[in-house]
Amino acid sequence: MARKASSRRQVLYLDYDQVLHGTDVVLTNHGPAATQPGVTLFEHAATLDELLRPYSAVEIVLSTSWVPHLGFEQAVRALPLETLRRRVTGSTFEPQLDGPLTFLTLLRGQQVLLHVKRHGIQSWLAIDDQSLGFEGCRDRLVHCQQSVGLGAADVQTVLKMRLQAVFGGQPPGR
Repeated sequence: MARKASSRRQVLYLDYDQVLHGTDVVLTNHGPAATQPGVTLFEHAATLDELLRPYSAVEIVLSTSWVPHLGFEQAVRALPLETLRRRVTGSTFEPQLDGPLTFLTLLRGQQVLLHVKRHGIQSWLAIDDQSLGFEGCRDRLVHCQQSVGLGAADVQTVLKMRLQAVFGGQPPGR
C-alpha cells in the first residue's frame, strides 16, 4: 500500500495504456483486452524495468485509469514483472479522498499534480501518452506516442535523460 508522504520520495507516475503497451484497453468479462489486434499487453514492461534498474529508490505511483476501474490491487497484479510490482507504492486515485466519477473528469496531468501536492513530492517524473494538464511542468513528463508507447527509441532516450536529471545516480549505459 501507499507509503507515508515524504518530500524525499522519488516517484515515477506511470500510466499503462499507450505506455507499457501501444494500445488502449477495454474491460471484458475475461479481464482487460487490447483494442488493437496483435498488441501484447505490457509488452514494454521489461524495457521500463531495465531503465529503472540503476534507480533503486524510485517508487512507482500508478496514474492509470485501471485503478479506479479495477481497484489498486488488481491493477498492481496486472504488471507482469515482480520487480515493477515491488516498486508500486500507491496511485493517484485515492478512493478515501476522491470519488471515481469526479477523479476521472480531471486531466491526467491534474491527477498527477494533485497527488504531488497532497504528498509534498519534490522529485518526480510522469510517463504518459496524455500531455494535457502538465502545462508548466513539461520537463517532468516523458510523453509517449500512441500506438508505440515506451517501444519508441526516442522516448527511451528521453526517459533515460530525465531519470538521470531528476533522480541522479549512474545513468544506464555507462
